[in-house]
Amino acid sequence: MTRVLAFGGVRVVLAGVLAFALAACFVGRAEAALGASVVAGDRALTLKWGAVKGAAGYRVSWRGPVLNGGKPTAVWSSKWLGLKVLKASVRSYKATGLVNGRQYELRLVSNTKAKRSRWVAKSTLVGTPSVPSCANGGVCVVGSYGPGGGKVFYAPGGKFTETGADCGSSCRYLEAAAVSWGDPSFPWGAGSGQWGSCSNKFFSFPSLSTAIGSGKANTSTIMGACPSANPLNPQSAPAALAAYLYHPHPRFNDAEVVNGWFLPSFEELRQLDIASVAGLDSSTFYWSSSWDSLADYAKSLFVGVGAGPGTEYDLPRTEIHKVRPVRAF
Repeated sequence: MTRVLAFGGVRVVLAGVLAFALAACFVGRAEAALGASVVAGDRALTLKWGAVKGAAGYRVSWRGPVLNGGKPTAVWSSKWLGLKVLKASVRSYKATGLVNGRQYELRLVSNTKAKRSRWVAKSTLVGTPSVPSCANGGVCVVGSYGPGGGKVFYAPGGKFTETGADCGSSCRYLEAAAVSWGDPSFPWGAGSGQWGSCSNKFFSFPSLSTAIGSGKANTSTIMGACPSANPLNPQSAPAALAAYLYHPHPRFNDAEVVNGWFLPSFEELRQLDIASVAGLDSSTFYWSSSWDSLADYAKSLFVGVGAGPGTEYDLPRTEIHKVRPVRAF
């Protein structure tokens, strides 16, 4: 791939830019002329350049993949975005709000007093880095980033079964949704406690187990019994539904293909609390997908100050508490 610089009507063809996981730079004659370079960071690209003789100022912008529902598409923006008009003394520009693992173009325009005073530098496609993940081939430990961009909180050192998960009986880790999820609050079951609603529905034993490896199956069972996607409908399970529909922030390289999130079982939730890597709110309750023996109660975990790790409470399903999705891989 090549790129072209235009200066005073002269076209100079440059070699393609090499894109790396953590950095990318201009190469060829442009670098000698401008000292131009592109540094890739988390959701950002920073363009740096040397002084252009006679420049009264600079205009810098970028373009790249259009987002659709938070996911990057193959369609590029038709317009240059993030335009900044900079003083002649400025030597850098940072494009932010980008998607890691995607490619972008940066454009630099300098205005000089010379005839045809428009100078344009256009980079080739530049790759931004993905968040380091042990799932890319390394061994995970508690605190590593999982493929969904969240922290690994359960790494038993061998395989375990997460019933219903894609990894099945070959799962090795559990990761929690990223802190950026914000832990919104929902009732476990809708229906205000009336008979037959999801807030009062009976689940036969051993449905909605408390064990590690049962959260995915629990969530599927809850969704099957309370199928409405409308959280105001009595046949809705808002907490499980929120976890099931969770989608990682597009900053993560493979966020658009990572699925299988669920409301953790109580013991999975307990492990999340014990691991202390996921930034849980230290003053409130979190819902699990596990059922209490009473029809209108469910198991929750209190993460408050003074509580022992993983303190269990059985609470009415109509109460509104926080949710943190997890997934097995």
